Amino acid sequence: VEMLENEGFTVETVAGALQGAELVEKLKDARVVGVRSKTKLTAEVLESLKKLMCVGCFCIGTDQTDLPVAESKAIPVFNSPFSNSRSVAELIISCVISLARQLTVRSAEMHA
Repeated sequence: VEMLENEGFTVETVAGALQGAELVEKLKDARVVGVRSKTKLTAEVLESLKKLMCVGCFCIGTDQTDLPVAESKAIPVFNSPFSNSRSVAELIISCVISLARQLTVRSAEMHA
């Protein structure tokens, strides 16, 4: 974010997913939009965003964007399929440690 702002771009982040009219209102002047998996760019949303130039989906796949509508409006949609790789690796490591230390068994013993 800071790097984009240093280059003169206006960047706004929103915690959580917006929907419907609230999403349209927030994005009405956006030229580039980055979304996570819970934000849905439906046909209605895409049709109302007159200045939109491209969409980045920062999750696995592009299912949250209506691709036929984006294509009809010449709006490229891209994703970053490896953006979650570190989180998945961290989860796997924690699961391995949990299994190696038998945490579920020990927890059950303590609560019995």
